[in-house]
Amino acid sequence: MRTQIFAVLSCIILAWDAPALAQEQWEYHETVHYQENHDPQMVWLKDGRQLQVVYGTEISWEAVESWRPGRPLALLWSAQRGLALQDTASGKWITVLNGWQIHPIEKMREQCLNKNPVTMGLAECYLTEAAHWDRMSNWAYKRLQARLKPESRRALQQSQREWLKFREAQVRSIQAVYREREGSITQIHYAQRVRQVSKDQALLLNSLLED
Repeated sequence: MRTQIFAVLSCIILAWDAPALAQEQWEYHETVHYQENHDPQMVWLKDGRQLQVVYGTEISWEAVESWRPGRPLALLWSAQRGLALQDTASGKWITVLNGWQIHPIEKMREQCLNKNPVTMGLAECYLTEAAHWDRMSNWAYKRLQARLKPESRRALQQSQREWLKFREAQVRSIQAVYREREGSITQIHYAQRVRQVSKDQALLLNSLLED
């Protein structure tokens, strides 16, 4: 089983450099309802969540201002577009930077865990989550790069390269420790540790977009 888990990780680690899907699909979909909007760039949902959004060419602040409470919306996530709030009537959407409470990646993990209640399945769910966090990091990194001037862009690029080396070293150290431990539960703990390394970086890069 240990060999299987490490083989799964080897595939997932490559997710950072995987090519974009030829035809993008939203990987997470949740129906929500609009309540009100607040400047600057805040949309409140009927369930109490307060989303920090980025208005763009598809949906303007003025358009949201005209929405009535209870308007059906969709909270979406994909590796290519990040987290988005979609107006289901028009199909248009705006990027969401914060306010999700439980991120869609974590909700997808819970769905996976519920469907795979055995050790190997649980471990794979956490490793798949790690891959999703890596993809979120890649999305945030590209958005940050687009905002920066050349000198700052190069600094961010170098920093990210160093972090990728750090991640690989962390994973190797986690592998080394858990190879020495007995019991099937250690495979789940191992996968959780790997997941946390990727999650921390994804949330850090995303937080830099929020400021």
